[in-house]
Amino acid sequence: LKDQYAGDLSGGEKRRLELARMMALNPSFLLLDEPFVGIDPKTVKDIQRMIHALKNRNMGIIVTDHSVEALVEVVDTLYVIHKGKIIAHGKCEDVLSDETVKEVYLGT
Repeated sequence: LKDQYAGDLSGGEKRRLELARMMALNPSFLLLDEPFVGIDPKTVKDIQRMIHALKNRNMGIIVTDHSVEALVEVVDTLYVIHKGKIIAHGKCEDVLSDETVKEVYLGT
């Protein structure tokens, strides 16, 4: 991969490159905007492992994503936003069982 241009990489390879570039700056905090969009399931798992490794280094991480399934595997606290307002937040299992969240996102 070292001889390829970033534009020639696959979606998953680009996502890994993005994380590597961020880590090269030795940040204490990261904001990951939709890291699971447009990548295959294997790469989703790889990115989740990377996020867990960063959390284990006590790095602060905020992740925004529409993929709840992927998101709940890596976050300690989940916030659900609807029409620009936080409608629920807390532990994943509590938020996902919240009646307002179910109604807004599942129509139940």
